[in-house]
Amino acid sequence: MSAPTLPTSLRAIGVERLTLPDGTRLTVAKTKLTLTRWRGAPVVNTFGGKPLIDVDGAPMFAELAVLTRLVADGWDVRWIEPAPAGAEPYLLTEWLDAPLTEQVTVPIPVPAIRARLRAVSSVNKPAGYGGCWDLLAWRGEERLFVEVKLAGKDRLRPTQLGWLDAALRCGFTASQFLIVDWEFTP
Repeated sequence: MSAPTLPTSLRAIGVERLTLPDGTRLTVAKTKLTLTRWRGAPVVNTFGGKPLIDVDGAPMFAELAVLTRLVADGWDVRWIEPAPAGAEPYLLTEWLDAPLTEQVTVPIPVPAIRARLRAVSSVNKPAGYGGCWDLLAWRGEERLFVEVKLAGKDRLRPTQLGWLDAALRCGFTASQFLIVDWEFTP
């Protein structure tokens, strides 16, 4: 399967060399973003202190800033946040200034995509949805998992490598994964 066609602002500028839990080595596309820090009114529920980004005058997390770029390019996207005790994950398109348990889940309307997401979760033992990459995007037959990391402060965790491995075993390819390293404008 060929690599998804990305918006110009998210096109890969390099690769990240990764080693899966079984020792398999592979590369995943990587890009960099420079984002503007939110300087407006405070947001109370920052999901454990996540930094806020200013996107067109609205405060949001980096994951949602990337989501908005994909949506503007014609993708459907969900920010996936695992729920406790193996429950279905939260599927977000926005963040309300409220705790995670009060966020609005927006179901994925395509049965085949829901089934593949569940299959990856099932193969990803014992973590289930734990380690799922931040965003799942789809457009037509294109599929893309995106992990959003604050440059120099955040790295892929072993659980995220486990998710990647499970997804590969479920038919996804490394070309369907993208790492977005972001930083604040100087």
